[in-house]
Amino acid sequence: MKPKAIILMGLAIACGLGASYMTSRLLAERSTPDEPEKVEILFATKNISVHTQLVKPEEYFEKRAVSKDLAPADAITDFEALKGKKLKMSRNKGESITAANLYDKGGIEIPEGFQAIGVPVNLQTTAHGLATLPGSRVDLHLTVRGQDVFGTKVYLLLENVLVLAADIRVTPEGDIAAPAQVVTFALKQEDILKANVAMDMGTIRLIMRKYDDKTQAKIRVFTGREIEKKDKDKEPEQPTAVAKNDPPRTEDPGVKPAVKPEMKQEVKPAVKPDPEPELPPAPRYTKHYYDIVNGSGTGPRTVERMYYYRSVEDGRVLTPDEVEAESPSAAAPQPPRPTPTTPKKQQNGPRQNDAQ
Repeated sequence: MKPKAIILMGLAIACGLGASYMTSRLLAERSTPDEPEKVEILFATKNISVHTQLVKPEEYFEKRAVSKDLAPADAITDFEALKGKKLKMSRNKGESITAANLYDKGGIEIPEGFQAIGVPVNLQTTAHGLATLPGSRVDLHLTVRGQDVFGTKVYLLLENVLVLAADIRVTPEGDIAAPAQVVTFALKQEDILKANVAMDMGTIRLIMRKYDDKTQAKIRVFTGREIEKKDKDKEPEQPTAVAKNDPPRTEDPGVKPAVKPEMKQEVKPAVKPDPEPELPPAPRYTKHYYDIVNGSGTGPRTVERMYYYRSVEDGRVLTPDEVEAESPSAAAPQPPRPTPTTPKKQQNGPRQNDAQ
């Protein structure tokens, strides 16, 4: 074979091999899908409570690469964006942090026209802590105890109140160590005055509302007397006795017995319950005093006791003369309650009649 033919044949074989390789590479690239684009965002490395000040964000968060399609639109990607910020919402371990989880100005956001006020609470008055979550809406009920259980009253103090914050204590790991003891609400100025008076009158309870519930209650005050009245209305009526009219008897067998008349029901007059004792009106003022000491600690001195009254309705402080002018009976001393007498023990020995 001529050398020229051999060279041409070699070139043809090389071109065929190259075309085959390029074709296989193209088919392989078309068969494998493209990898999704990824982005690094910050994730919590431990549980972080609400209102935590992020002085060193590196102690609470770390960067992780996730698919760009799965990352939140406002996810935080840099530690510098968290420095000095305060959490509006708590973060659990493994959750990402977004701009919506942070306060804009580094503190509690109070709505326009409102002020913040703290109210002491416990587990019983907060639905076991569920009503203390920031952002919740609650109703405030005020319970005022009377002189007895029937005089106890419950007032619907405020409705649809916004919870701003709660002093939940957490451990260094971010776990809850103790429930909230003070809850901060957003109230208008006139409602803050009402809440301040209510805290000195009785117990305030938080009634949790359903999300976006804007209904208003029809009953504003409820008393123990109304509970007693409803229980009496449910008591069943006592059945009345039925008189039996027996036919007359006769000793003569030839006389037929009289026809038995129809049974008649004896109607008894309804028994009226004893009238309930009238309770004395609730006091309008509470009596207090303070002592004025004149003299030295080692020498002779005199002590003068000064009395004053505090209004239950508005908390005003009044002198006895002012109370007497407003209500003469309010400053009058209350009669002492009768104390039960105990029987005297019998002495040993014969009684006087026996001795005679």
